[in-house]
Amino acid sequence: MKKFFGFSLLLIALLLPFSVYKVFSSKKTLYVYSWSAYIKPEIIDRFQKEYNCSVVLDTYDSNEAMYTKLRLGGSGYDILFPSNYFLDTMVKDGMLLELDEANLPNAKYVDYPFLRRLDLPKNAYGIPFIVSFSGIAWRKDRLSQMPTSWGIFGNDSLRGRMTMMNDMRETLGAGLLYLGYSANSTDAREIDHARDQVKLWKKNLVKLESEQYKNGIAGAEYLVVHGYSGDCLQVARNTTTIGFSFPKEGSVASVDYVAIMRTSHDKELAHAFINFLHDPKIAAENMAYTYYRCLNTEAKKLLPIDLQTSPLLYPETVNFVRFECLRAVGTARKQYVKAWDSVKED
Repeated sequence: MKKFFGFSLLLIALLLPFSVYKVFSSKKTLYVYSWSAYIKPEIIDRFQKEYNCSVVLDTYDSNEAMYTKLRLGGSGYDILFPSNYFLDTMVKDGMLLELDEANLPNAKYVDYPFLRRLDLPKNAYGIPFIVSFSGIAWRKDRLSQMPTSWGIFGNDSLRGRMTMMNDMRETLGAGLLYLGYSANSTDAREIDHARDQVKLWKKNLVKLESEQYKNGIAGAEYLVVHGYSGDCLQVARNTTTIGFSFPKEGSVASVDYVAIMRTSHDKELAHAFINFLHDPKIAAENMAYTYYRCLNTEAKKLLPIDLQTSPLLYPETVNFVRFECLRAVGTARKQYVKAWDSVKED
């Protein structure tokens, strides 16, 4: 009996490491491909604890970079955040999974009235998450007047102290709006006209970039930047010297959706992640961290009053603000790519 008991202990000791390995190796992992600084880290931690899983987060700085990586074979992701004008393209390419609404009860909080204002129909392959608005941030302590036009980037006296975004649709969109065209123009002549306008502006820029402009304007290295209202609100809340304006010609808006890759290895956990992000308390907490507007009607009610009334989050409350939502441009995208390549090579 003692011999058997001793053998049993030996067997348990030998098998225990394999049992522990099995427990840890069977822990679910969700692979998320997201914009940088997009989700509060504590929210990710909370999801991991609640669902006993791990979240691996990779980031990108433009839809084009994300799409190119996936097209070139970058795989293994479960969750993506494509903007509305890329969502349809990815659906056509067969890259995304049709969502199961039964597993997304928090989708009832999505701000569909605002989406109708942007003329964005409901999409079976993505849940609207964040809307961004672009405009002009500027140093109030260095400029005597608030910039009211995209034309500020043509101001030679500010040469070497300005940046515009390294984003094809955002920056060419600004050029199109400045010239009186639609930011979604499919007219080759108009796109080329915007290309030439951006090239003129580029002569005054330090560079085209979409990441470090926040630090640059915060430290007064840059005096005027083209950027997202959310990014600029982050910086402006820490200093009184930074302002943000929506140009009179119109601003660009885009809606980021949460979508699931068709090849996702854990579709159930991916649905749970989307639903978690749209919990009103979670959405409000993320908004207060990123200063980007989540399209969640209940979340707004949970924000501090200064954010509830901020025109940078809710520009539709200001009568003079005009914005146009970016859309897929079909075959004209080749013309945009050609024009943007020319801008960057110039």
